[in-house]
Amino acid sequence: MSQSKAAINSLNKNVETMQEETQTNKFGVCMLVTDLDSPTGGVQSISFLLLNELNKRGYKTFVCSRNYFNHQRNERRYGTLLHRTPTFNRFFVVFNSLSYLLDGLIWLIRHRNDYDIIHCQQIYAPAMLGLLAQTILRKPVLVAAHRSGELGEVNGLRKMPFRKLRVWQLHKANFWTVLSKEMQEEVENLGIPPKKIKLVPNATFIPEDAAYLSGVKKAYRAKLNLPYEQIVIFTGRLSAEKGLDVLVKAWEKIHKRNPLGHLLILGKGGGFPDIESEIKSLVNELELNEAIHFLGFKSNPTEYLLASDVFVLPSLTEGMSVALIEAMAAGLAIVTTDIPANEYLCRDNINSLLISTEDSDNLAESVNKILKDPKLQERLGRAARERACQDLSVEVMADRYLNLYSKLIKDK
Repeated sequence: MSQSKAAINSLNKNVETMQEETQTNKFGVCMLVTDLDSPTGGVQSISFLLLNELNKRGYKTFVCSRNYFNHQRNERRYGTLLHRTPTFNRFFVVFNSLSYLLDGLIWLIRHRNDYDIIHCQQIYAPAMLGLLAQTILRKPVLVAAHRSGELGEVNGLRKMPFRKLRVWQLHKANFWTVLSKEMQEEVENLGIPPKKIKLVPNATFIPEDAAYLSGVKKAYRAKLNLPYEQIVIFTGRLSAEKGLDVLVKAWEKIHKRNPLGHLLILGKGGGFPDIESEIKSLVNELELNEAIHFLGFKSNPTEYLLASDVFVLPSLTEGMSVALIEAMAAGLAIVTTDIPANEYLCRDNINSLLISTEDSDNLAESVNKILKDPKLQERLGRAARERACQDLSVEVMADRYLNLYSKLIKDK
């Protein structure tokens, strides 16, 4: 057995032992999520963070997800009982949807005595499955929306078949959580009463180190073998809404004025509009291969953040970026767009510099401004980390959800 597998098995055993000691009189939570296994994605990250924190506190947790990666159908991972429904591949949407609803419903019924509340991550298949189960099992259902704007869930719902039936079913949810005021307005436009909606931000673990502390960047650059004098970093899914074409065009301007700067791009394309190949072609076209480095998916993104000077996120739309929250927690100076989801987290010239979407000139100017001013870099980083510590930790997010779960279970 490899060391990594042995470590995972040891962690599983430790979590299960902890649960057995602390689960007395604690309720069970069943989370429904379309895809829990993708290496990138905010919904996946938040689901794992919340589940692991609930497990640490002794709550029973269950997950029903689709089996896009041909994993075991049923397994216990870090204390969570995980069930995966059969899939053919991502392009057989109708088959995968029917399989998720039918197989998932059977599994929910079989395990009905093990959990007390259903938490649906996103308003498409997970919410449909959860609300279908609600009609049979009478379990309270919480629906969590994760994306807003043009590429958001509510806008996508308008383009789906049986829209009126879906909206009618969504009205049966006991409660909703959203990530921004924009998202709350969209959910309210579906006819959901404001009293049934609460803003619960995404979260991350807060690392002990911070990028602005003396010696931290140097230490992590040595550990990761990054021989660059100045580092700007993007982490996340390489998809159309992230504005990566704007970032590459901005880097052409940055590189001309500051040839010592290097851009690290962590992440890979996903099931959304995947533009990884297009972005790499643009880098080749602009002859920036020596200044822009595609590192792919990394299981330790926080270490790369702690090695960097600036975090950039030129998104066109977001629900609430986990990558942005991770950068804040690491104490990085941040340049990001002034879209509603980012403005909830970021204040211009206080804990970040905000720019307009699709503005490569402003992006280049803002990044160069921070790279030339170490004091500004530290001030922005300290303020960003302070916000993360106060409001965006996993512990705070879990407290918020546990309060909602308890109330919904009590009121059912």
